[in-house]
Amino acid sequence: YKLFKGIGIYCLQLAITLDVFGNIAMQHLFNKFLIKHDGYKFGNNFETVSSVLGKNQLRNSLKPAGKTLIKILEHIESEHCLNSVKYLDKKFNF
Repeated sequence: YKLFKGIGIYCLQLAITLDVFGNIAMQHLFNKFLIKHDGYKFGNNFETVSSVLGKNQLRNSLKPAGKTLIKILEHIESEHCLNSVKYLDKKFNF
């Protein structure tokens, strides 16, 4: 049981790391196509793509492509991006 729990935590940490990397590596493209000019920007090296999308969702600063991406993510988990904001804010005290 402990082995499976450890693997689950490892997979979660790996997924978050890849998501943060995507936020950094794709920041210019995402800032241009997913959010409005005055939106909360991608590129913070402690934040996931989902968290940035969630913050822009709260600010109503998403472009149509950003809204579409959120809808896709919500097929995986209900309110995924808003949950990401809550999770990262709690974990890192943003």
